[in-house]
Amino acid sequence: MQCRTGTLENQKLACRNGRTTNTRCQLCHGYEIQIHMLSGCKHETMSKMVTERHNTASRIIIKAVSKGAYARIITYTDVGRDVKLMVQNLTRSEQTANKTLPDWFLPHLSATDFLKLIKA
Repeated sequence: MQCRTGTLENQKLACRNGRTTNTRCQLCHGYEIQIHMLSGCKHETMSKMVTERHNTASRIIIKAVSKGAYARIITYTDVGRDVKLMVQNLTRSEQTANKTLPDWFLPHLSATDFLKLIKA
């Protein structure tokens, strides 16, 4: 909510309000604005936090989708390890592939063609 209202505390806002003279991120030294804080910081710790936030939201979405009318359709996800799903009391259904496509999904592709596809 603070991001939407422009009140999310960051170096740029602190500089504007006289609390600092440095507008750079204290972790990666990039120009710190709101989008940088939410998903742009390249520091290893922040990057992992952003990925985990994404995966957590995705797991909640997958749980909702799995209860819907199309729950029997195969769902492909990349939302982290199954252990993380269990921490949030979520489980993958048998129809859900996590991380990699099952071998039978693209049986007509040779190994070389498949590698070209996933690297594209």
